[in-house]
Amino acid sequence: MANIKAQSSYHSHPPKKRSRIDSDLEDSHSFKDSDSANTQEDEEEEEEDDDDDDGGEEAHASPSLSSSTHQKSPSTSRHHYHRLLVTSSGPNYNPMIALCDQTAILALAAARDPSTIGKLLQQKYDAAWARLRRNSRIINFDNYYQRVEGLLSSLPRDLDPSESTRTHMRQACTTIDRIFDSIHQQVDNESKLESKISAARTMQRILRRLLIYSVNSGNIIPEEFSGNGHLGRLGLDGKMFMLIDGKFDHKKHEIKRMTAREDAWGGSDWVERVKELVSLSSRGGEVFKTLARVLEVVEKDAYNPATDYDSYGRPTF
Repeated sequence: MANIKAQSSYHSHPPKKRSRIDSDLEDSHSFKDSDSANTQEDEEEEEEDDDDDDGGEEAHASPSLSSSTHQKSPSTSRHHYHRLLVTSSGPNYNPMIALCDQTAILALAAARDPSTIGKLLQQKYDAAWARLRRNSRIINFDNYYQRVEGLLSSLPRDLDPSESTRTHMRQACTTIDRIFDSIHQQVDNESKLESKISAARTMQRILRRLLIYSVNSGNIIPEEFSGNGHLGRLGLDGKMFMLIDGKFDHKKHEIKRMTAREDAWGGSDWVERVKELVSLSSRGGEVFKTLARVLEVVEKDAYNPATDYDSYGRPTF
Protein backbone atom coordinates (compact mmCIF):
# COMPACT_ATOMS: atom_id res chain seq x y z
CA MET A 1 0.00 0.00 0.00
CA ALA A 2 2.86 2.40 0.80
CA ASN A 3 4.39 1.71 -2.60
CA ILE A 4 1.09 2.43 -4.35
CA LYS A 5 0.75 5.74 -2.50
CA ALA A 6 4.28 6.68 -3.40
CA GLN A 7 3.69 5.96 -7.07
CA SER A 8 0.41 7.91 -7.01
CA SER A 9 2.15 10.86 -5.42
CA TYR A 10 4.88 10.68 -8.07
CA HIS A 11 2.42 10.78 -10.94
CA SER A 12 0.34 13.59 -9.47
CA HIS A 13 3.38 15.69 -8.59
CA PRO A 14 6.21 14.79 -10.99
CA PRO A 15 9.62 16.24 -10.08
CA LYS A 16 10.64 19.46 -11.83
CA LYS A 17 12.75 18.81 -14.91
CA ARG A 18 16.34 19.99 -14.53
CA SER A 19 18.70 21.11 -17.25
CA ARG A 20 22.04 19.44 -17.75
CA ILE A 21 23.82 22.55 -16.46
CA ASP A 22 21.79 22.43 -13.20
CA SER A 23 22.70 18.77 -12.73
CA ASP A 24 26.36 19.51 -13.36
CA LEU A 25 26.26 22.32 -10.84
CA GLU A 26 24.79 20.11 -8.12
CA ASP A 27 27.18 17.26 -8.88
CA SER A 28 30.14 19.61 -8.74
CA HIS A 29 28.91 21.16 -5.51
CA SER A 30 28.36 17.79 -3.85
CA PHE A 31 31.79 16.68 -4.97
CA LYS A 32 33.26 19.78 -3.38
CA ASP A 33 31.71 18.85 -0.05
CA SER A 34 32.92 15.24 -0.11
CA ASP A 35 35.74 14.00 2.09
CA SER A 36 37.93 13.28 -0.94
CA ALA A 37 38.72 16.98 -1.49
CA ASN A 38 42.11 17.93 -0.10
CA THR A 39 42.81 20.88 2.17
CA GLN A 40 44.46 23.02 -0.49
CA GLU A 41 41.45 22.81 -2.80
CA ASP A 42 39.13 23.77 0.09
CA GLU A 43 41.24 26.83 0.85
CA GLU A 44 41.25 27.91 -2.80
CA GLU A 45 37.48 27.49 -3.01
CA GLU A 46 36.98 29.58 0.13
CA GLU A 47 39.11 32.36 -1.35
CA GLU A 48 37.06 32.29 -4.53
CA ASP A 49 33.86 32.55 -2.43
CA ASP A 50 35.23 35.71 -0.81
CA ASP A 51 36.30 37.26 -4.13
CA ASP A 52 33.09 36.50 -5.99
CA ASP A 53 30.00 36.82 -3.78
CA ASP A 54 27.63 36.61 -6.75
CA GLY A 55 29.03 33.37 -8.11
CA GLY A 56 27.42 31.08 -5.49
CA GLU A 57 27.45 27.44 -6.39
CA GLU A 58 28.02 28.24 -10.07
CA ALA A 59 31.52 29.53 -9.33
CA HIS A 60 32.52 26.04 -8.15
CA ALA A 61 30.87 24.29 -11.04
CA SER A 62 33.08 25.38 -13.95
CA PRO A 63 34.50 22.36 -15.79
CA SER A 64 37.89 21.11 -14.58
CA LEU A 65 40.61 19.46 -16.65
CA SER A 66 41.14 15.72 -16.38
CA SER A 67 44.48 14.41 -15.20
CA SER A 68 45.40 13.33 -18.73
CA THR A 69 44.53 16.74 -20.17
CA HIS A 70 46.58 18.46 -17.48
CA GLN A 71 49.71 16.92 -18.95
CA LYS A 72 49.04 18.26 -22.44
CA SER A 73 50.34 21.55 -23.84
CA PRO A 74 47.99 24.59 -23.87
CA SER A 75 47.58 24.36 -27.65
CA THR A 76 46.65 20.68 -27.40
CA SER A 77 44.13 21.38 -24.65
CA ARG A 78 42.63 24.20 -26.66
CA HIS A 79 42.27 21.96 -29.69
CA HIS A 80 40.63 19.31 -27.50
CA TYR A 81 37.98 21.67 -26.11
CA HIS A 82 37.41 23.28 -29.49
CA ARG A 83 36.66 19.85 -30.90
CA LEU A 84 34.16 19.24 -28.12
CA LEU A 85 32.34 22.46 -29.01
CA VAL A 86 32.20 22.02 -32.79
CA THR A 87 31.48 18.28 -32.99
CA SER A 88 28.00 17.75 -34.42
CA SER A 89 25.71 14.77 -34.92
CA GLY A 90 22.34 13.80 -36.29
CA PRO A 91 20.75 14.52 -39.65
CA ASN A 92 20.72 18.28 -38.98
CA TYR A 93 24.33 18.33 -37.77
CA ASN A 94 23.38 19.88 -34.44
CA PRO A 95 26.25 20.44 -31.99
CA MET A 96 26.56 17.66 -29.44
CA ILE A 97 26.85 20.31 -26.75
CA ALA A 98 23.80 22.53 -27.21
CA LEU A 99 24.46 26.22 -27.90
CA CYS A 100 22.53 27.21 -24.77
CA ASP A 101 24.81 24.96 -22.71
CA GLN A 102 27.90 26.40 -24.40
CA THR A 103 26.69 29.89 -23.53
CA ALA A 104 26.07 28.93 -19.92
CA ILE A 105 29.50 27.32 -19.58
CA LEU A 106 31.19 30.38 -21.09
CA ALA A 107 29.35 32.67 -18.69
CA LEU A 108 30.46 30.51 -15.74
CA ALA A 109 34.05 30.50 -16.96
CA ALA A 110 34.00 34.30 -17.35
CA ALA A 111 32.58 34.76 -13.85
CA ARG A 112 35.21 32.42 -12.41
CA ASP A 113 38.11 34.06 -14.26
CA PRO A 114 37.11 37.69 -14.93
CA SER A 115 40.70 38.87 -15.42
CA THR A 116 41.25 36.73 -18.53
CA ILE A 117 38.15 35.03 -19.91
CA GLY A 118 35.80 37.74 -18.65
CA LYS A 119 38.03 40.49 -20.00
CA LEU A 120 38.35 38.79 -23.39
CA LEU A 121 34.59 38.30 -23.59
CA GLN A 122 33.98 41.97 -22.77
CA GLN A 123 36.52 43.08 -25.38
CA LYS A 124 34.85 40.97 -28.06
CA TYR A 125 31.46 42.40 -27.17
CA ASP A 126 32.73 46.00 -27.16
CA ALA A 127 34.41 45.53 -30.55
CA ALA A 128 31.26 44.02 -32.06
CA TRP A 129 29.12 46.81 -30.64
CA ALA A 130 31.49 49.49 -31.98
CA ARG A 131 31.49 47.82 -35.40
CA LEU A 132 27.69 47.70 -35.40
CA ARG A 133 27.43 51.39 -34.56
CA ARG A 134 30.04 52.29 -37.18
CA ASN A 135 28.41 50.26 -39.91
CA SER A 136 24.95 51.63 -39.16
CA ARG A 137 25.93 55.17 -40.14
CA ILE A 138 27.23 56.82 -43.31
CA ILE A 139 30.75 58.26 -43.10
CA ASN A 140 31.82 61.17 -45.29
CA PHE A 141 35.58 61.39 -45.90
CA ASP A 142 35.62 64.62 -47.94
CA ASN A 143 37.35 66.49 -45.13
CA TYR A 144 40.45 64.34 -45.72
CA TYR A 145 40.72 65.64 -49.29
CA GLN A 146 40.46 69.25 -48.09
CA ARG A 147 43.32 68.59 -45.70
CA VAL A 148 45.56 67.18 -48.46
CA GLU A 149 44.63 70.03 -50.78
CA GLY A 150 45.90 72.51 -48.21
CA LEU A 151 49.16 70.60 -47.76
CA LEU A 152 49.96 70.34 -51.47
CA SER A 153 49.02 73.96 -52.13
CA SER A 154 51.75 75.04 -49.72
CA LEU A 155 54.48 73.23 -51.73
CA PRO A 156 56.49 74.94 -54.52
CA ARG A 157 54.72 74.79 -57.89
CA ASP A 158 57.95 74.60 -59.89
CA LEU A 159 60.72 72.04 -59.82
CA ASP A 160 62.74 72.62 -56.69
CA PRO A 161 65.47 70.02 -56.01
CA SER A 162 66.29 71.52 -52.64
CA GLU A 163 66.36 69.33 -49.57
CA SER A 164 63.62 71.45 -48.03
CA THR A 165 61.18 70.67 -50.85
CA ARG A 166 61.96 66.95 -50.72
CA THR A 167 61.35 66.99 -46.98
CA HIS A 168 57.98 68.74 -47.36
CA MET A 169 56.99 66.34 -50.15
CA ARG A 170 57.81 63.36 -47.94
CA GLN A 171 55.85 64.88 -45.08
CA ALA A 172 52.82 65.41 -47.33
CA CYS A 173 52.99 61.80 -48.57
CA THR A 174 53.31 60.59 -44.99
CA THR A 175 50.13 62.47 -44.10
CA ILE A 176 48.33 60.95 -47.10
CA ASP A 177 49.54 57.49 -46.11
CA ARG A 178 48.14 57.93 -42.61
CA ILE A 179 44.85 59.23 -44.03
CA PHE A 180 44.52 56.09 -46.16
CA ASP A 181 45.19 53.96 -43.08
CA SER A 182 42.54 55.88 -41.16
CA ILE A 183 40.00 55.28 -43.94
CA HIS A 184 40.72 51.55 -43.84
CA GLN A 185 40.20 51.52 -40.08
CA GLN A 186 36.76 53.11 -40.46
CA VAL A 187 35.51 51.03 -43.39
CA ASP A 188 35.12 47.27 -43.54
CA ASN A 189 33.15 44.73 -45.55
CA GLU A 190 29.96 45.35 -43.56
CA SER A 191 30.00 49.15 -43.88
CA LYS A 192 27.23 50.89 -45.78
CA LEU A 193 27.81 51.26 -49.51
CA GLU A 194 27.63 55.05 -49.19
CA SER A 195 30.60 54.99 -46.79
CA LYS A 196 32.59 52.80 -49.17
CA ILE A 197 31.81 55.11 -52.09
CA SER A 198 32.95 58.14 -50.08
CA ALA A 199 36.17 56.30 -49.11
CA ALA A 200 36.92 55.28 -52.71
CA ARG A 201 36.13 58.72 -54.06
CA THR A 202 38.34 60.41 -51.45
CA MET A 203 41.29 58.14 -52.23
CA GLN A 204 40.83 58.75 -55.97
CA ARG A 205 40.70 62.53 -55.55
CA ILE A 206 43.75 62.57 -53.26
CA LEU A 207 45.84 60.45 -55.62
CA ARG A 208 44.75 62.59 -58.58
CA ARG A 209 45.74 65.79 -56.78
CA LEU A 210 49.09 64.32 -55.73
CA LEU A 211 49.89 63.03 -59.24
CA ILE A 212 48.92 66.32 -60.91
CA TYR A 213 51.20 68.22 -58.56
CA SER A 214 54.07 65.77 -59.16
CA VAL A 215 53.69 65.87 -62.97
CA ASN A 216 53.36 69.67 -63.19
CA SER A 217 56.10 70.55 -60.71
CA GLY A 218 58.51 67.72 -61.52
CA ASN A 219 58.89 66.95 -57.83
CA ILE A 220 58.97 63.16 -57.62
CA ILE A 221 56.86 61.20 -55.18
CA PRO A 222 59.19 59.40 -52.72
CA GLU A 223 59.70 55.75 -53.63
CA GLU A 224 58.56 54.44 -50.24
CA PHE A 225 55.01 55.60 -51.02
CA SER A 226 54.85 54.23 -54.55
CA GLY A 227 54.39 50.60 -53.59
CA ASN A 228 56.75 49.41 -56.33
CA GLY A 229 58.34 46.81 -54.09
CA HIS A 230 60.18 49.22 -51.81
CA LEU A 231 61.10 47.16 -48.73
CA GLY A 232 57.84 45.24 -49.07
CA ARG A 233 55.86 48.39 -48.23
CA LEU A 234 52.26 48.73 -49.37
CA GLY A 235 52.05 51.96 -51.37
CA LEU A 236 49.20 54.44 -51.67
CA ASP A 237 47.98 52.72 -54.83
CA GLY A 238 48.05 49.35 -53.06
CA LYS A 239 45.87 50.70 -50.27
CA MET A 240 43.33 51.94 -52.80
CA PHE A 241 43.35 48.48 -54.40
CA MET A 242 42.75 46.90 -50.98
CA LEU A 243 39.66 49.06 -50.59
CA ILE A 244 38.21 48.45 -54.06
CA ASP A 245 38.97 44.75 -54.30
CA GLY A 246 38.78 43.73 -50.66
CA LYS A 247 36.00 45.73 -49.01
CA PHE A 248 33.43 46.07 -51.77
CA ASP A 249 31.15 43.03 -51.78
CA HIS A 250 31.35 41.57 -55.29
CA LYS A 251 28.48 39.14 -54.64
CA LYS A 252 26.20 42.09 -53.90
CA HIS A 253 27.45 43.90 -57.03
CA GLU A 254 28.55 46.86 -54.92
CA ILE A 255 31.06 48.10 -57.50
CA LYS A 256 28.40 47.85 -60.19
CA ARG A 257 26.00 49.77 -57.97
CA MET A 258 28.67 52.37 -57.24
CA THR A 259 29.54 52.91 -60.88
CA ALA A 260 25.83 53.29 -61.65
CA ARG A 261 25.54 56.22 -59.26
CA GLU A 262 26.75 59.08 -61.38
CA ASP A 263 26.00 61.56 -58.64
CA ALA A 264 28.57 59.83 -56.42
CA TRP A 265 31.26 61.00 -58.86
CA GLY A 266 29.82 64.42 -59.68
CA GLY A 267 28.39 63.17 -62.98
CA SER A 268 31.70 61.68 -64.18
CA ASP A 269 32.21 58.07 -65.18
CA TRP A 270 33.90 55.97 -62.49
CA VAL A 271 35.98 53.96 -64.96
CA GLU A 272 37.19 57.10 -66.71
CA ARG A 273 38.35 58.53 -63.41
CA VAL A 274 40.52 55.51 -62.70
CA LYS A 275 41.86 55.58 -66.26
CA GLU A 276 42.91 59.17 -65.63
CA LEU A 277 44.87 58.05 -62.57
CA VAL A 278 46.67 55.37 -64.62
CA SER A 279 47.52 57.96 -67.29
CA LEU A 280 48.85 60.46 -64.75
CA SER A 281 50.91 57.71 -63.12
CA SER A 282 52.50 56.77 -66.45
CA ARG A 283 53.42 60.41 -67.08
CA GLY A 284 55.08 60.51 -63.69
CA GLY A 285 57.26 57.47 -64.37
CA GLU A 286 54.83 54.64 -63.50
CA VAL A 287 54.96 55.68 -59.86
CA PHE A 288 51.72 53.84 -59.01
CA LYS A 289 51.74 50.54 -60.92
CA THR A 290 48.98 48.94 -58.81
CA LEU A 291 46.47 51.42 -60.25
CA ALA A 292 46.31 49.15 -63.30
CA ARG A 293 44.90 46.41 -61.06
CA VAL A 294 42.34 48.85 -59.66
CA LEU A 295 41.23 49.63 -63.20
CA GLU A 296 41.02 45.90 -63.94
CA VAL A 297 38.60 45.31 -61.06
CA VAL A 298 36.49 48.35 -61.87
CA GLU A 299 36.17 47.55 -65.58
CA LYS A 300 35.27 43.95 -64.79
CA ASP A 301 32.48 44.83 -62.35
CA ALA A 302 31.28 48.12 -63.86
CA TYR A 303 27.68 48.28 -64.95
CA ASN A 304 26.66 48.22 -68.60
CA PRO A 305 23.57 50.33 -69.44
CA ALA A 306 22.80 48.04 -72.39
CA THR A 307 22.60 44.84 -70.36
CA ASP A 308 22.09 45.80 -66.71
CA TYR A 309 18.65 47.39 -67.11
CA ASP A 310 15.37 45.81 -68.14
CA SER A 311 12.89 47.19 -70.67
CA TYR A 312 11.34 49.39 -67.97
CA GLY A 313 14.66 50.98 -67.08
CA ARG A 314 15.02 49.16 -63.79
CA PRO A 315 18.45 47.81 -62.75
CA THR A 316 18.80 44.04 -62.90
CA PHE A 317 21.58 43.85 -60.29
